[in-house]
Amino acid sequence: MGRPTQIVALAHFVAAAVLFAFTVPLLPHPALAAQPSAESLYQDARKGYYSLLGSKKRMANRAEWMGVIAKFDKIAITRPDHPRGKDALFTAGQLYAKLADVSGLDADRSEARARFERVVSRHPKSPLAKNAQRQIDALRAPAAKARGTTVSQVRAKSAPPSP
Repeated sequence: MGRPTQIVALAHFVAAAVLFAFTVPLLPHPALAAQPSAESLYQDARKGYYSLLGSKKRMANRAEWMGVIAKFDKIAITRPDHPRGKDALFTAGQLYAKLADVSGLDADRSEARARFERVVSRHPKSPLAKNAQRQIDALRAPAAKARGTTVSQVRAKSAPPSP
């Protein structure tokens, strides 16, 4: 290969390298691709919810419950300020409460209560806050019955002191 041919080959190589260097950053990166909307994630989780509750076989499998709960938790964590974020947090609490009824585990009841308490603390003006507080009271009821106390006594003990 003669000297002029080498120079032309080098020029083509440099031109290709420059073109590559400037066009690759313009290509869409998979991590930057459009993320699904909170609404579409919520609707997908909702389908899982109704599918779970519509199947006794699926309801007998703890992993099925955890899979659906994880979908709602993901929305609540990744989109906390979106209206569906609080809906997802509340629904995850409902699922844990229903799972506690099936499993009888205090840990499931605690997870439900934690989610409902987050709804109340993060969204106090939301209509869901009242519903979440009712759910918290209902979750306290089985423990209160076991100790021989009433729900109103439990509520009075856990209420903040009056000024």
